[in-house]
Amino acid sequence: MILTAEQQQAITQGEAVRLSPPDVVIECVVLRADVYDRVKTLLCDDSPLKEAEKAAAIRCAGERADWNDPELDVYEEHRRTP
Repeated sequence: MILTAEQQQAITQGEAVRLSPPDVVIECVVLRADVYDRVKTLLCDDSPLKEAEKAAAIRCAGERADWNDPELDVYEEHRRTP
């Protein structure tokens, strides 16, 4: 695939260019390698989660599972009773 002059200029200036090649079903994005290297850690960070990130993920999952539903408090009664 050959890029147009406008697309080449955009990439040179550090901008991303969206492409839809006819032989590929999905849309693609082309950008300079140095720009990709700067943002790839935001896209796919493999480092271990920090404690605050773990807590936030657990809290978020709990909210999605309706763990904050007041009707579920009856299941916590055994923890409050000595």
